[in-house]
Amino acid sequence: MERMLVSIKNYRLQVFLALLFFVCFSILSQSAWGATLNLDATWTAPTTNSDGTALKDLASFNLYRTDVTPRVQINTSPISKTSGTTASPYPFSVSVSGVGTLSFYATAVDSDGNESAPSATASFSYNVTPITCTVASNPSLGPQVTVDGISYSTPYTPTTWTVGTQHTLVATSPQSPTSGVRYIFTKWDNGSTSQTRTITVPSTTTTYTAYFTTQYSLTTSVNPSTGGTVTPAGTTWYNSGKSVSVSAKANFGATFSNWSGNVSGKSSPMSLAMNGPMNEVANFTEIPEEVSTPTTPKNVTNGFTGTSYTFSTKSTSNLRNPVVYQYSWGDGITSDWGPATQSHFWINEDTYNVTVTAQSTVDANATATSSAATVTIQLKPFIHVTSPNGGETWVVGAEHPITWNSNDLDTTGTIYLYYWCAGAWHLITSQPANSSTSSSYNWTIPAMPPTPPASGSLVPKSHMAWTSIYIGNMLTTGTWQCWDTNDKGFKILDNGWAFTISGPDKGGATLFFNADESTFDGWGISLIKGMFKIQGTYTLGANGSIGGPYTLTDFESGNVLVSGNITGTPNSNATTMTLTLKDSSSPPVAVFSMSGVWLSNLTTPEQDWSVQISGSAKGTISPSNPLTIEPYEDSNSVVYANIFDVSGSGTLSDGNTPVSIEGYFFFTPSKNVYGFYDNLTIGGNSETGYFLGTLNPSTGKFTFNLVSDNGHKYTFAGIKVATQ
Repeated sequence: MERMLVSIKNYRLQVFLALLFFVCFSILSQSAWGATLNLDATWTAPTTNSDGTALKDLASFNLYRTDVTPRVQINTSPISKTSGTTASPYPFSVSVSGVGTLSFYATAVDSDGNESAPSATASFSYNVTPITCTVASNPSLGPQVTVDGISYSTPYTPTTWTVGTQHTLVATSPQSPTSGVRYIFTKWDNGSTSQTRTITVPSTTTTYTAYFTTQYSLTTSVNPSTGGTVTPAGTTWYNSGKSVSVSAKANFGATFSNWSGNVSGKSSPMSLAMNGPMNEVANFTEIPEEVSTPTTPKNVTNGFTGTSYTFSTKSTSNLRNPVVYQYSWGDGITSDWGPATQSHFWINEDTYNVTVTAQSTVDANATATSSAATVTIQLKPFIHVTSPNGGETWVVGAEHPITWNSNDLDTTGTIYLYYWCAGAWHLITSQPANSSTSSSYNWTIPAMPPTPPASGSLVPKSHMAWTSIYIGNMLTTGTWQCWDTNDKGFKILDNGWAFTISGPDKGGATLFFNADESTFDGWGISLIKGMFKIQGTYTLGANGSIGGPYTLTDFESGNVLVSGNITGTPNSNATTMTLTLKDSSSPPVAVFSMSGVWLSNLTTPEQDWSVQISGSAKGTISPSNPLTIEPYEDSNSVVYANIFDVSGSGTLSDGNTPVSIEGYFFFTPSKNVYGFYDNLTIGGNSETGYFLGTLNPSTGKFTFNLVSDNGHKYTFAGIKVATQ
């Protein structure tokens, strides 16, 4: 731009102003309202001087408001020569109130501060007078509507809305103003079913109405809870004024009585008018349980002492519940509650009245007793074993009574007590026969396996498949006057067991069950846990099941390795046993499983052996200087069953390099060995590691596979050295 006086310059700038939107309102006072208008001004920048020459020194623009006197310059600092042009609108704000028209023009300024003549004037009309609008609902009172993010109860009339402003209305649905009442939005007055509605305030008073459907809850319940069912159940919702049918259905053993709540009655189904929240209770009456009179016990009417007779009866419950029975045998003995068929024997001759009482398993007060059956018992010599009587597990070393009833015995005879175990009958004791009707003997459970009876001793003529007690009266003539065995087998649990460990770990263990039937302890070796001790307590359950807590500790340090619970059971004759050890985590994780046999059944591998060594090294341990296997002893000279020391020395194949080994292992019932060696010396090098393999004392051979910590592997193949 050339340097010229402003008076001879002739800038003609076309200026265009455009309103964008209102942003906010500000309260000026309680009686006057105003607004701040946020506007954008856009114009076309000049490109030539008034003389037609190219414009080169345009610096900035000024924007003026001209509807006020004197005019007001909008910008407080120069407007960039690019702002306000068609490519970049210039934003500014003006505060106004009421109704009116704004007018503006712009001027251009060169780099010397010379200002051009005004542009054409741009105008903007406004009306910021508050308009009365109402947000309403149908029903008219109760529902709430969110206006611009704030919830209001309808009807709501805002006081700050002005013409042209936009607002967001949201009809919340569902909404529950009080318990049992809710409103479901249906539509707006303009027919829109969208919950959200955006409106622009018009110049006239307007009402915006949200339509809702009123619903009421129906809550049903049952009394007592076992009496029956009701339909509909729980809480359901219905439109105001709807007629709803409710029905009640009694469970077996109950009858429907009546409805109670907002509406009472005795009919089912019943119709309810939903004019408000409803609560209805279906009341039922339970039918008292009764059992029928049991039939008279059936069996013999005449019998003999010592002979067991089975009686049966029958009864039913009107509610179809199971029934149990208790017999009164007429001799002062009453049976336990049990099945309809039960057995009994009498000790003395007499006439007895046998009755039976039936009882519901659900209601102990529902009972009935039969008429009596008469049984006449005649005297006959007998012995009847009463304990053990099946399911018991008796540990070696513990003391338990053997009991029996008898009558009319020949007192010149001898009563013998035997037990069956390991395929033979074994004598417990003998005593003179007497006239007592009840006797007992305190038996200390012997070690397993027992010593067979001496040659020529009396052997019972009945062999049982289960471990059993036999009691008989042997006459001087060498014949049995009478005898009996226990009704069901029992178990003798040896107190010493040797186990093979399997599962996540491998190895072996020795376990002793103490005679007090409460504790156990032992030791073992596993490839993961090393050498360990085990202690715990246990209980014996039905059929000899074993369970209780245990703790596994390091053999030398005593540090706890793992603890948890042990469970298992012996087989039917208690000759083998399986146990599972789990840790105390949740859920428990198996530590290992064990299968064992009586400790006294095991053979010992104590022996001298010649050995061939192969693998990472080759050599021999000769018969003249053999490898020795002998029982393991600790520093206190305590011997630990099934743990053995192994030691020996020899030479490699070159005939010059010495080789020696020292270690220990557990010899399992399956003839497997699991152990560790503390010192395998080959020449001047010493190694440690573990080994496993098989050893058979009867064939006189073993194979040990050694794995050293440094990765070397060896095989020791042994042959028993003949004793001199």
